[in-house]
Amino acid sequence: MNRKVIITGASGGIGLAIAKKLYNEQDRIIACCFRHPEKLRDLPGITLFTGDLSREDEVRRLFSLAEKEFAVPDVLINAAGIADIRLFQDSDDDNLLRVMNTDLLSCIRCSKEAARLMLKKKRGRILNLSSVWGSFGASCEVEYSAAKGGIEAFTKALAKELAPSHIQVNALSLGAIDTAMNDLLDEEEKQVLISEIPAGRMGKAEEVAEMVSLLISAPEYLTGAVIKFDGGWM
Repeated sequence: MNRKVIITGASGGIGLAIAKKLYNEQDRIIACCFRHPEKLRDLPGITLFTGDLSREDEVRRLFSLAEKEFAVPDVLINAAGIADIRLFQDSDDDNLLRVMNTDLLSCIRCSKEAARLMLKKKRGRILNLSSVWGSFGASCEVEYSAAKGGIEAFTKALAKELAPSHIQVNALSLGAIDTAMNDLLDEEEKQVLISEIPAGRMGKAEEVAEMVSLLISAPEYLTGAVIKFDGGWM
C-alpha cells in the first residue's frame, strides 16, 4: 500500500507482528524499539530506530528521522508498552514513572510530534494500543491500568481536536494476547485467565496485526473510537 508508517514497540510480540503485517502490505516503515533490534532484521528495507521513547529527547530524535525519511508520515501506531504486576502498596515512584513514561507519556509525546507533521497536509492516522484494563482496571496492575485509561481518554480528546484537520485518532483495547508479556503469569494462572474468556483462548499477535491493518484503512469518519478486541472477555 506504500503508506509511510511509524511503529513504536516494534520488537515486542504485538509490535513485531504489526511490523511484519504492514511490511508484507508493502508499507514503508520506521520501526522503533528499545531493545532487541535483531528481531527486525528479517524485514530488509525498513528503517530501524533504537531508542528509549520514555524520554522526550529520544522522541524528538525519532521524529527528526521521520521528517528526513517521510516528510509527513501517514500513520503512527503507538504499540510501546510494559506491564508491571505487583501489589500497589509494594510499588514506588520508580515503578510508577517507568510505567507512566513508557506506556502513557511516550504515546502522548509521539502523537504530538506526529500531529505536528500531519497537520502540514491535513491528513493522517494515529492508532494507540490500549488494554481492557484501561476501562475495567486490574488488581495488582494499578499503574498499568491507570496508564491505559489515560491512553483511552487521550485518544478521545485528541480525536476531537484533530478531526477538523482530517486526522483520525483511535485506540485498540486489547484483551489477553499470547505474548511474552504474559510470561509474568504461571501456567495455572494462564489457565484460570483463559477459562474466563468466552472465546476459550488468548488472542494471537497476528490477529492484532490484522485488526490494526483494518483500522488504519478505515473510513475517515471512524475517529475517537476505543475498539475492544478481547474474545468477548469484558
